[in-house]
This record gives sequence, C-alpha cells and structure tokens, in this order.
Amino acid sequence: MSDMSKVEYTGLTISSPLFFNSDESIDYLALGRYLDDVCANEYVGAVYSMAYNTRYRMLDDNEVYEVNKFIIERVKSHGK
Repeated sequence: MSDMSKVEYTGLTISSPLFFNSDESIDYLALGRYLDDVCANEYVGAVYSMAYNTRYRMLDDNEVYEVNKFIIERVKSHGK
C-alpha cells in the first residue's frame, strides 16, 4: 500500500459519479466514456470515487469492489 501523503497530484481532482441503467445496474459503458473524457483533459490530475457523492448505498459489497476496480483501472490506463 502506498503512502498517499507523498503523492503529488498536479491539476484538478475530480469525483466520479456513478451511472445506472434502467434496471438499476451500473452502466459501465457510460462510466467508461465519462472517465475517458475526464482523463483526456490535461488539467485533470486525479479521479476518485466518493461514496457520499453518489448512490453507493444501493450497491452490495461486491458491486462496490467491482466499480472501484473498474474506475481505478480505467483512470490508471490514462496515466492519472
């Protein structure tokens, strides 16, 4: 595990919303597109997923794990 106090983030830090399909499942396609667009912005330095800023209370533990894994992998693929 890394020491977050030693990481320097240049640019804006953006909170990622969650997107849902009509059946209340996570819309990974929309989330991926959003993250790709956000990460393409040169002024964005980091993206984080914040439980109190979205509908995490609707998710079970596995869904929380999977959506955070998805966000981390997608953002890291852009070097953020």
